[in-house]
Amino acid sequence: MTVLKHLVELKSDQKDEDLVAWQWLQRLVKILGDHGMSSEERDMENEFECVLHVKNMGWHYGIERELNIVDHQQLLDNDIFAP
Repeated sequence: MTVLKHLVELKSDQKDEDLVAWQWLQRLVKILGDHGMSSEERDMENEFECVLHVKNMGWHYGIERELNIVDHQQLLDNDIFAP
C-alpha cells in the first residue's frame, strides 16, 4: 500500500496519463487487504507448527500481472524509493 500511495501522489503531482491505472491498482490492493496476500512464513509456537494451505482463487490469475507491476515499480523507480 505504501508503494501505491507514493506512486499515486507522484503521478497526481505530475499529471501522468497512467494515474487512473495506478489509482485502480491502489483500490484493488486496499480491497484485498491482508487476507488477499499470500504468506510464505512458517510459524512454530508451543511445539505446534502452523500449516498454511493454498487456496486457488478464480480471480488470482487475472490480477497476478497487475500485482507484479506494483512489485517491479520499486525497481524501476529506485530513485524515488529509499531502502
